[in-house]
Amino acid sequence: MFVNAKNAYVRATVACCLLLVAWLAPPAARAQQNEPNFCFESGATWLILVDQTEPYTERNRIEFRSAMELVFRQLGVGDRLIVQTIGARPTTSDIEFSRCVPGCPPSDGFTAIFSPCDRSAVDQGFAAFRTRLRDVVEDLGDGQRADETALIATISNLNRAHPGRRFNRIILYSDLLEFDEEGFSFFNEFEPNEVLDEVVASGMLPDLSGALIDVFGTGQRLGALGGDRFRDPIALSTRQRDDIRDFWRRYFRQAGARATRFHEGALPELLNVGQ
Repeated sequence: MFVNAKNAYVRATVACCLLLVAWLAPPAARAQQNEPNFCFESGATWLILVDQTEPYTERNRIEFRSAMELVFRQLGVGDRLIVQTIGARPTTSDIEFSRCVPGCPPSDGFTAIFSPCDRSAVDQGFAAFRTRLRDVVEDLGDGQRADETALIATISNLNRAHPGRRFNRIILYSDLLEFDEEGFSFFNEFEPNEVLDEVVASGMLPDLSGALIDVFGTGQRLGALGGDRFRDPIALSTRQRDDIRDFWRRYFRQAGARATRFHEGALPELLNVGQ
């Protein structure tokens, strides 16, 4: 739902995003570098993308924290968990957390004799993992106010931000509303196929082959364009919500994702299917 979504606007904004991505270095990782390596080659990679461009309501905070708790419960030993923000521009996207779940690697009795597992290090590592993740959740649980939301540019840059990494699960917490100061926005009327054609033609697709994507936080807009740019959150119309979801479902399918599921609220069954 782009405001006055004419082809010229779409092309101009896509071109602007392309320039940003072309010059963009991988986002700065603030996760600690000097830590024991608990990653297993067989471990899955979970990516959580957290929209930080709008202030969170109490409902948003509850949903976000509940989702993080659900992810935490589903992680396996040796899985890598990455938490990355979505900001006003791709350059303001930060990797806030990137660690593997501590644990002893699977082994038979013979292997264990020569490669014993240091359970004391595992326990300490797990405590540090949990503490750091809790701090990140608290830090991100309020959101911020921003003039723009660079969803497409940030997501299209994922392979550059995480070179050589394949994502098994992606959890996206966002209202999915992209907008910028030039008037390019997922508001009012827009044609999902038209916009997607422009994005695909510009090469703004990451390789998300095989990833299962869960999206929640949709269903209301958290900011507004115009003189009073930020107003109280209001619900989207059914047409608006369906158009937004249709665009992102098609976008992720084009990127190779095996499925995209949309959820409203923190559902207990969110992460229990299709791992």
